[in-house]
Amino acid sequence: MPTYFAAPPEALLHRLLLRAAGSMPDESLVRARVALAAGDPAGAAAVLAQTPPVLDMDDRRLLGTYLPDARPAGSPADPAPEHTFTPADPRSEWAAQMPPVLDLTTAPEPLRAAAADAVDDAATAAAAGLRGAVGLWRAWRSDGPRVYVLELDAPVTELAAATAEVMRALTDAGAAVALVETYATGTGTPAYQQRAKLSAALLWARDALVGVELVRVFDSVDAETGPAFDADHEQLHGPERRRLLRYLDSGAGVLETTELMVDVVEPERGAVVPMSYRTDGDYVWTDTVGYYLREYGLAPDPDLVRQARRNAYVVPEVGPIAVHRALAELFRPVEPEPVWTA
Repeated sequence: MPTYFAAPPEALLHRLLLRAAGSMPDESLVRARVALAAGDPAGAAAVLAQTPPVLDMDDRRLLGTYLPDARPAGSPADPAPEHTFTPADPRSEWAAQMPPVLDLTTAPEPLRAAAADAVDDAATAAAAGLRGAVGLWRAWRSDGPRVYVLELDAPVTELAAATAEVMRALTDAGAAVALVETYATGTGTPAYQQRAKLSAALLWARDALVGVELVRVFDSVDAETGPAFDADHEQLHGPERRRLLRYLDSGAGVLETTELMVDVVEPERGAVVPMSYRTDGDYVWTDTVGYYLREYGLAPDPDLVRQARRNAYVVPEVGPIAVHRALAELFRPVEPEPVWTA
């Protein structure tokens, strides 16, 4: 797994630029990234010192490697950026009809045509040609520009060059400003990039889409009395119940909510049933499933039980692509005639 442990200063500068994104002017960020990719880390450091992001003491020491006399301004470290993002151009007439997150890798052509353009296609082609590329997201920032987030399964020393490659493609395609945020698999991302990905369109992914299935909780839902379990609903006890509970609780978080629903078995308990969403990459379920198994032994959907058994009751590693696709499935448009087909 890529790591910044014992990484050279140039790689650490790239990481600092990730943290600086959103808090320093876009044009300065682009200049710094171009300089770093061109083998001029001192030039990148000079831009950072002239248009200082928020710096901690380690950042200052890093800049001092290249600019021993510099005295950059700034104060401690990595505040949560205030930018908000949308998965499509907020200025478009149909933006309000778009879901809050998109997976364009398998989207119907009318939807992809409405949500992406030639600039996005250029970024996608460039990213797909990079060694170790995992996925490319694009989000529109609230103040105008689009931001691309690229995951690369490669050494951190290769991130700056990969960033510049996609930036060049964007510039050649006519992008007003080439904002590309590249991180290595497993290294984590600052708040700015995380926020962009959470409200982004997935443009490209290395892994083919495996259909994501939403797990049913109840046996029936009545318009007047609400959801219910059948009297003969299967019950599980003993070791398998415990193994299934561990599996359900270990699913990767997809959508967290503090909302609670009323217990349908014992309504007198009130609103105590959790509703956050989890996934194992193939199925999406709510914590509601685990609640009823834990409290009453009510078995999950048979397909999910079979899936857990196939996986020996161990949730496989779920990467950001799978989490994004699961989230996009939750918000997938269901209207037969969405506005973007008009």
